[in-house]
Parts: sequence; structure tokens; C-alpha cells
Amino acid sequence: MSALRLVSGSCINHGRPDRLGFDAYASHPGHGVFVLCDGANSCPDSGKAAQWLSQSLANDPRVFDDQGGFDLCLRSLHRDMIEQFPITAATVLALRVDAQGMALASVGDSRLILLRRSLAGWGPWRRVHEMPRDLNEEGHPTQLLGSEVLDQVHQAHFAPRGRFLAVLMTDGVANSLDDEEVFEVVAALGRLTPSAHDLDYLCQTLTGMALERGCYDDLSVVMIYAGFG
Repeated sequence: MSALRLVSGSCINHGRPDRLGFDAYASHPGHGVFVLCDGANSCPDSGKAAQWLSQSLANDPRVFDDQGGFDLCLRSLHRDMIEQFPITAATVLALRVDAQGMALASVGDSRLILLRRSLAGWGPWRRVHEMPRDLNEEGHPTQLLGSEVLDQVHQAHFAPRGRFLAVLMTDGVANSLDDEEVFEVVAALGRLTPSAHDLDYLCQTLTGMALERGCYDDLSVVMIYAGFG
């Protein structure tokens, strides 16, 4: 079993006042669970639904069930969401971190990039994984929680080795910034273990950059640092 250093930061619902309130973030740091949801802006109650969804998943004990995990939780919450919020839909990015490793899950068009420091933790940050984004040729999401379509819960697992940084972005940020811009901001972390303040600042930097690009969507970024060993 590896020792674990876990730090998180966030910037949620940044942007233009008339477009805010549809993103939701919830976490259970004691259990190492972090969830970012983006409600469909075309549905008035999607902000409330996204908040309910993120909190429900962050506090669902089934997340820790190795036999079902995120897939079991999300499909159950999908059915509950349809009943409670029938005219809504939302994306989900979820991360569970403990001494046994990392588990990631996603549904929808938000973006989750996982980076790891190279050269036994002393080199630069390198992308080791990116969760699939559910998009069609027109750039619209092909599946969402609470919608008519939920085909697949994307999942990935990583062993507890090295220093990781997960970057979770709603589509407004993901569509406004390219990889080079995101990685340049992350590089400011240097070699030291970041504080929550450091990660908050980097999240605010990315949402601010997206706003400067003219993005009209609400903008949210979450970063989770996990250092094993």
C-alpha cells in the first residue's frame, strides 16, 4: 500500500452572468472522490439537476465497490435523475483516488486529462490518458446523464505509482483552449507538491483564458493532484 498526498483546487461557474449556474462540483476528500457535472444550458432546471447529480455521486458508497464502481452508480443515478428531473441532462467527470490507485469515469462532452510527472517525478508533466468525449460531427454530445441516451460509462484505472494531476474541464473551457495552452499553465507547478491555493489559481487562470477567447458558456475547471509513495 502506497502513501498518498491528495490536493484539489477548483474554479466553478466562472464567466458571463447570464450563462452561469449550470455547472456543479462536489467532492468527498476523505474518501478521495471528486465530481464535476455540466447541466445542459437548454434546460432551465439543469443547474439543480447537475448539483444533485454531483453530490449524489460524491456521497454514494457504491463508488467504492470494485465489482460495479462508477458504472453501477451512474446508471442508477441516471434512472433517478430521469424521474426527479425529467427535462434535464448533464455531463459527468468523476475521479476516485485512494492508496490502491486511481479510477476515472466520464459521460458526455466535458474533458478529463490525466498527467503524470516523468523521470520518477522530477521531469515535466506528460499526458498519460484522456477520457473519451462523446461528440458527434457537429460537436454536440451523443450521450448525457438524464437524457434519452446513456450507452457507455467510460472508465480507466491507474496503479498507485508516481505523481498525477487530473484536469477536469467543462466543454466551454475544453473547446476554447488547446493542449499547449493547458500544459503551459500546468507547467507553472514546478516540482513541488502544490497547495490547494496553487491549484485554485491555475483553475482560475484557465477559466479566465477561456473567457478572454470570447466563450459565452459557463466555465469550470477542477484539478486534483495525487502523489503516491
